[in-house]
Amino acid sequence: MPGFIFRVRAPPVSPILIMPITPVILTSVPRSTAHWLIPLVVSYIGLHACMTGARLTAPLATLQLGGNAFEVGLLLALFSAAAVVLAFPAGRFTDQHGVRLTLRIAGSVSLFGTMCVVVRPSLLTLAVAALCSGSAVTVGLVCMQRYAGRASRSSEERKISFSWLALGPAISGFVGPFSSGIMLDHLGLRGTFAILSLLNVFPILLIQKVPELPSILPPAEDPQGSTFDLFRVPGVLKLFLVNWLLSMAWDVHTFIVPVMGHDRGMSASLIGGVAGSFAIAAICVRLALPFFAARLKERHVLVAAMTVTCVIYAVYPFAPAPWAMMVLSFLLGLALGCVQPMVMSALHRLTPEHRHGEALGLRLTLLNLSSAIMPLLFGGLGAAAGITAVFWLSAFGLGAGQFAARNLEFEDDLH
Repeated sequence: MPGFIFRVRAPPVSPILIMPITPVILTSVPRSTAHWLIPLVVSYIGLHACMTGARLTAPLATLQLGGNAFEVGLLLALFSAAAVVLAFPAGRFTDQHGVRLTLRIAGSVSLFGTMCVVVRPSLLTLAVAALCSGSAVTVGLVCMQRYAGRASRSSEERKISFSWLALGPAISGFVGPFSSGIMLDHLGLRGTFAILSLLNVFPILLIQKVPELPSILPPAEDPQGSTFDLFRVPGVLKLFLVNWLLSMAWDVHTFIVPVMGHDRGMSASLIGGVAGSFAIAAICVRLALPFFAARLKERHVLVAAMTVTCVIYAVYPFAPAPWAMMVLSFLLGLALGCVQPMVMSALHRLTPEHRHGEALGLRLTLLNLSSAIMPLLFGGLGAAAGITAVFWLSAFGLGAGQFAARNLEFEDDLH
C-alpha cells in the first residue's frame, strides 16, 4: 500500500534549494513583460502548490479517516480527471471571457474545495477538494498559457514568456508537497488545508494587476467550428504528434526507473537519486532557458530533444551501474525540460488567435489521456517482452517522429 500511495512523478527535493533564488529569478523577467508575467507566474505557483500539497495530504488523511486503498486511488484520480473533462470548455471560456474572470473563478473554486476540508474533514470533503483544486489548476494553466501567447509581441518574446511560465510548476511542484508534509505533522489536517487555502488568494488578488487583452472575434471566413477542426490547421497535427511522443518519453522514464531499479536490486534511495537527477536537470534547464530562448528556433529545439532522447533510450538498458543511470537521467531531464516552452510557442504561431485557448485545451486533454493510458501499455509490454523492449520501442517512435518535427514550418521562418 505505501508504494501505491506515494507513487509520484518525481521524488521530493527540498524547496530550500529553490525558494531563496526565486525572487532573484523573477527580478530577471524582462521589463516589457514583467507587469503581467510576474503576477501570472506567482498566481500559478499558488494554484499549483495548493493542488500538489493537497495531493500529498489527501491520501494520508483518507487512510486516517478509515478509507482503503481503492478510495485512495479514486481520490488521486479526481485530481487528474478534471484535466480531461475541463480542458475543452476551459479553453473556449478563456477565449470568450478573458484572463481576469477565468483566473478568479479558478482561484475561488480551489479555495472553496480546500475550505470544505477545514470546515468538516471527511472522505467526501477530501474528494471535493481534490476535484476543485485539480479543476482550478487545469483552468488556470490554459488561461495563463493563452494570455502569455497573446500578450507577447513577437515569437522571440513568446518563447521567453513560456520559459518563465514553465518555472511555475517546477517551483510549486517541490514547495507544495514538501511544506504540506511538514504542516501535516505539526498542524494536523485542518491546519494544513487552512494554509493551503491561503495560496488561492494569489490568483484572486494578483490578477487585478494583469491588463485584460481585447477580445478577438472570429473572422467571417473562419467561423468557430468543431474543436477537432484544429487538426486541419497546417502543422498542428505534426506538432501534437511531436508533443505526444516527447510527453510519452517523460512518462516512460517515470514508469520504468522504479521497475528497472527494483530488478537490479537497487535501494529506494538509489532509485530516488536516479529519478531526482532527472527532476533537477529539468529545473536547471528551465531556469536557464529564459535567458537564451529568444535565439532558439522551436523546430531545432524539438528535433534536438527527440534526437537526444532517442539515443539515451537506445543505450539506457545497458547502463552498467546506478551512477550511469543517474547521468543518463540527468541528460534526459535536460532534453525534455526544454520542450514545453517551445511547444507552447509553436502552437500559438500555428493556430488562429481567436482559438488559442481551444487549442491549448485540446493539447492538454490529449496529453492527459495519454498519461492515463500509456502506463498500462508500458506495463503490459514490459511484462511480456521486458523493460528493454519499452526503451527501444520508445526510441524507435522518437526517431521516426523526428520527420514530423523537421517538417514544422512557420510563416515568419520562410524567406
